[in-house]
Amino acid sequence: MGAVESYVDRVWQHGSDTQDYFPDDDLPETLDPLFDYVENMYQKFAEWSINAALNDKKFFNLDLGYGPFEARSMKRLEKARLHVQDEILKTNYKNSPIGNKSILNFYLKDSLA
Repeated sequence: MGAVESYVDRVWQHGSDTQDYFPDDDLPETLDPLFDYVENMYQKFAEWSINAALNDKKFFNLDLGYGPFEARSMKRLEKARLHVQDEILKTNYKNSPIGNKSILNFYLKDSLA
């Protein structure tokens, strides 16, 4: 059995139908710092990268709070963002616990092109 298959097997073995979940599948508040990090770091970087690539800039400068740096633009991030958007739109996200989280805003924007 490969490493990934072994990991999946261990995860499934430790799952339980008797585990306690939050009412209405609410998300634990402990995820909020992770969501904030994703929004303020990855999503900010991705949006700048997409905009730079769409303006035919190979590199762009950005400061995520730790000092400015130069990064290479990646046009493929817009394709990836739109793919995630497509998957989100197939769900009932508005009526889900994550539906009111701002982490989805990046993915639900119209095309950045």
